[in-house]
Amino acid sequence: MNQKLRVIKNKRYKGSFNMALDEAIFQDYNKEGIPTLRFYQWEKPTLSLGYFQKSRLFENLWGSVQTDIVRRPTGGRGVIHDLELTYAVVGGYDEFFNGKDLVGSYFDISKLFQRAFKNMGINIEIEKQKLKTNSPNCFESPSLFEITLKGYKIIGSAQYRNSGKFLQHGSIILDIDYPIWSEVYNISKKKLVDTVKGISHLIDKKITYDEIEENIIKEFGNVYELINEEPTPEIVKKANALDKNKYSTKEWTYKK
Repeated sequence: MNQKLRVIKNKRYKGSFNMALDEAIFQDYNKEGIPTLRFYQWEKPTLSLGYFQKSRLFENLWGSVQTDIVRRPTGGRGVIHDLELTYAVVGGYDEFFNGKDLVGSYFDISKLFQRAFKNMGINIEIEKQKLKTNSPNCFESPSLFEITLKGYKIIGSAQYRNSGKFLQHGSIILDIDYPIWSEVYNISKKKLVDTVKGISHLIDKKITYDEIEENIIKEFGNVYELINEEPTPEIVKKANALDKNKYSTKEWTYKK
């Protein structure tokens, strides 16, 4: 019998609650539990900082009406969540990935995404080398086993691991609001247009968030026994507390 996998389908929340809900699901997971694949979007454009990322470049975003800011529990660089679909995977890496290390689990997830996009007629590639960059923008260059299309990074991912379990975040970029990206990163629009493109810029047909979600779920369903569930009231209660006491606070967001 295949490993069971809980699927939580796409809903839109504010950034701090999105991060809080992912952490609550992560905290709740144990070896007797069911891993989770969750999809979601954001109430307004939001910059999520990686756990270790310096925040001094983004102090002006606190309290902004146009663009929100939050710090992830996962690593990596800044991601602007706007015209994109975010996914989160939570599980025990001994059970879920047969004990594979971080990069090995990245590769396994990327292969599932690659097959899902192929089903949509989109031939994405898995990056085979790690490229170094000083840019605060996650999408300026791909890391090992991340997803590219025609040389442009279209899915950025990061993991957090602790106590035998992991949380992996990923952002699937469909479109890009270049003025927002330019303002947030203080990078010229011309440079951004040259280095960053969404899926819709790179393919000759229209694709929707629902199609992406549906095909990824279908591909995971070829490997895992899927269960469609909403977060339990206990997890939502824990998420609300984490939102209030951690992810909505300036202390957490600007801790580095």
